[in-house]
Amino acid sequence: MCTTARKFIRNNNIQPPCVITVLKISGSEEKVFLSNNGLFSYKYAIENHKLFSPEIASVAS
Repeated sequence: MCTTARKFIRNNNIQPPCVITVLKISGSEEKVFLSNNGLFSYKYAIENHKLFSPEIASVAS
């Protein structure tokens, strides 16, 4: 999943911060958060919001 997201980010010149939805082969979706510090599970970023608060706020608005 991370490899797919990283390829998409690189191929489309996407800049952080942003949230990307990745479609899995199984048909399910998973969100990832591209931070200035790296690529994280969106769930992890929300659970650890104090680490990402300024970046998440800019994406959420």
